[in-house]
Amino acid sequence: MADQNIDQPIVDRLRSDGHSVFSIRDQLPGVDDDVVLAVSVRRNALLLTEDTDFGRLIFQERFAARGILLVRIIDVSSGMTADQIALLVSDVITRSGSSLFGQFTVLTDRGIRQHPLP
Repeated sequence: MADQNIDQPIVDRLRSDGHSVFSIRDQLPGVDDDVVLAVSVRRNALLLTEDTDFGRLIFQERFAARGILLVRIIDVSSGMTADQIALLVSDVITRSGSSLFGQFTVLTDRGIRQHPLP
C-alpha cells in the first residue's frame, strides 16, 4: 500500500513488476495518518511511505501496523533519479518480500535498517 507521499514512478514500477499496490493518493486522498494505518492493517498490507510520523504513531502511540517501509532517499542529495529510486524500492520489496512484515524498515541510499514492530 502506497501512502499519498510516494512518488508515482515508485507505484508504477511496483505495479509493472507485478505487485498489487493500493494507492492512498488515488483511493483516499487527504486522509489522516491514523486512517492510513487502519486501512493498511485491514488490508493486511505493507505500508510504503516517506512520512517519518509513522514511527511516532507506531512506537510512541502504539498504533497497529503490519509492516512499514519508510523511504528516506532524497533524490537531490543522493543523486538518484526518480526511476532509480523506484527500482531500488521495487528490488527491496521483491528481495525481502514477507520479511518486511512485522518490521519498521528504513530504506536510505546507504542501505536498510529494520526494527521489529511493537
